[in-house]
Amino acid sequence: MIFNNLINFSENNLWIAIAYIFLNLLSWLVIPHLEFKYKILSRLLKGQNDRAADFVAYFMIYIGTIRNYYMDEAIKNNIIFDLGAINYPCYLLGGILIALGSVLVVASFYRLGLRGLYFGDHFGFFFKEKVTAFPYDRFESPQYVGTCMIHVGIGLIYRSPTGFLLAILYMIKYSILNVFEGRKLKIFYPDNKETKSSEVKSQ
Repeated sequence: MIFNNLINFSENNLWIAIAYIFLNLLSWLVIPHLEFKYKILSRLLKGQNDRAADFVAYFMIYIGTIRNYYMDEAIKNNIIFDLGAINYPCYLLGGILIALGSVLVVASFYRLGLRGLYFGDHFGFFFKEKVTAFPYDRFESPQYVGTCMIHVGIGLIYRSPTGFLLAILYMIKYSILNVFEGRKLKIFYPDNKETKSSEVKSQ
């Protein structure tokens, strides 16, 4: 098959990376919902919502870090193409995408903080004022856009079909998250259905 000439599907790190992408998606969908619906984590921590919210945030970061490690290993240990003279434009374009994506991710964190990015509203940390400063004046969900740009950039630098496959799976993951988060935010912010937690300022 043509895909076997582009990607070595017998490489273990590839499947581990894919598993972690879906584990990451599952954890983002299930854990905040369990807190929203049943207050499981806040009850376990005796009503300390701040600690419960921070635990979830750091857990998500931890899972994401492991996922990124295996994604990098999957790319490095799979098929990498030598495109001759096109290698350098790939390096340049990939580097630009990684730099721009990193700016969006860092700026998103700066504007919203840890709880703003990681389901603080599920633990009672709501928002009142929409953020219109960069990067939210340019993108609806810049943290998602930036992360996807970084992974596409990595794929370009390595000239790796595996990198592009993982980036596509990453985009699918965030598309699914956007659908579910959009529904939940209508419950959190019923007076302004267009307001999203990633676009507002914490109290």
